[in-house]
Amino acid sequence: MNILQKCIYTGFAVLVLVSFLYMLYFGRLAFFMGQQAREKAQQEAQAQAQNMVRRLERKLQQLMHQADAMAADLGSGTLSDHEVEKRLRLTLENYREIASMGMVSASSRSGLVPDVLHLHRAASGVEPVGARTLKPYERLLHEETGWREPYPGGIPGAAAGYGVRVERPHTDGAMLSVPTLVFLTLSLTTLRQLATPLTLTGTNYQVMVSRQGTILSHPIPAYLGMPLQDIGIQDQVMRIIDPSLDTPSAQTVHNLWTGKTSWVFLEPLPSIPWSVGTVIVTRDHFRSHREQRRLHIRFTLSILAFLFGYSGLLFRAHTGALQNLWAISVSFSVLCTMGIATMWSLELQAPSDETTGRTIIRDQAELNVILNRLLSLKDRRQDASAGGVPIRVPTGVFVQSLKFLSANTVSLTGYVWQTDSQPGGTSDNSDTLGIVFPEAEEMEIEPAFMEGKVTGWYFRGKLRQPFNYAKYPFDREVVWLRLWPKAFHQRILLTPDLASYPLINAAFQPGVQHRLCWRAGSLKMRFSVITIIPTIPPSVLRA
Repeated sequence: MNILQKCIYTGFAVLVLVSFLYMLYFGRLAFFMGQQAREKAQQEAQAQAQNMVRRLERKLQQLMHQADAMAADLGSGTLSDHEVEKRLRLTLENYREIASMGMVSASSRSGLVPDVLHLHRAASGVEPVGARTLKPYERLLHEETGWREPYPGGIPGAAAGYGVRVERPHTDGAMLSVPTLVFLTLSLTTLRQLATPLTLTGTNYQVMVSRQGTILSHPIPAYLGMPLQDIGIQDQVMRIIDPSLDTPSAQTVHNLWTGKTSWVFLEPLPSIPWSVGTVIVTRDHFRSHREQRRLHIRFTLSILAFLFGYSGLLFRAHTGALQNLWAISVSFSVLCTMGIATMWSLELQAPSDETTGRTIIRDQAELNVILNRLLSLKDRRQDASAGGVPIRVPTGVFVQSLKFLSANTVSLTGYVWQTDSQPGGTSDNSDTLGIVFPEAEEMEIEPAFMEGKVTGWYFRGKLRQPFNYAKYPFDREVVWLRLWPKAFHQRILLTPDLASYPLINAAFQPGVQHRLCWRAGSLKMRFSVITIIPTIPPSVLRA
């Protein structure tokens, strides 16, 4: 071989060696990055759960300290009987998390009948608990220091409570000491607020259960106070929670009904007989699709370079024979075709820009988490001063047909239904029902059915959509069907009627007619999911 042939041969050999090393490197990153990202995200989520559990425990210990300090003052005699009520009122005013607080002690003058002083937080302020029976308080005299749930005897307004037993000196000398229990109670609403930190993002949430299996905190209010075994039948996340565990645990739950996968981190509280479960939706931790796609592209290019270099050595390109050059040319064309097909495939599999960063709601727990975050405590106080919290109207959509009329105009037909959520209301006289399509150019809405509190309409019209064709022909356009309440003068919030859909899993195309009738020329369409995002109208946000 002459010098030129040696250079060509050496060049192909170096290309094969370098591309092979790059292929191994990018291949390892491409195929193991998902697993490494999952492990890293799981570790970060578990650390976040542990931090939130420690924050919750510090808050509960702060409330426990109020009862401990009062019991210590009673035991030492520094807090007299006529100062007890003032101390209770001051504690309730300073710590709004406490629902009620009191003291029960044995009485030498009345035998077994205890002396009870019990104050609770009412709408008008701190008031004594009225219409009470003494039997629940008599049982408290036999309780030891610690947490109970529900609090013994069914004391009004008590979901869980903490009591401190103390022997305080008697003033008249009839008894050497008086058995006394200082107690405070927390409502289920308070526990849910304490276990819902603002640091949780997306649709992630926390649940809290006792060692006895009572649900103390959950985004769904109907679950509060119920036994864990009753909820576990219908909730896969609650089914795997074991409140008797003394050590932290982590499990993965896949819900076929919603199609989502979640991590559940269960952390027992060290000084309190409760356990806190942090539910992290895995999709909120995997948003580096662009980085993964770049790695796959680099891996593909390294494979093509290796195959091209190998074909140069296989067909002996350094000889310069005509048939060898034709073989290399054909190989290069085939490799380029394969590369183009791979790039197209990666581009088509990439998530749409219209759905990236959006919050997808797939069950009632996620819906309540989002609504509670949108309607912050400040907004709820403003709503209360303006005449009440917003009226939530469950709304469902069923799309029957879709047609592209132009580049930015879509024709839709289907059904919309609403449920009157007001107590005692019916669909025929409710003024909270009714919908508006804000993007509609033309829309015909006709009454379709009316069953009890459910009212349905048939709609047919044209919608303007802000489609982006910058990536044509590899773009995927998302049709958004946005709804507003018809009664703008009222504080109405439309929420997804998730109970009306047998399945929310995107694989089953919820809310879409089977074999949907659509016409769009040669355009191929694929429905991934009907996403209903609750938005707060201006009437709800005004102070």
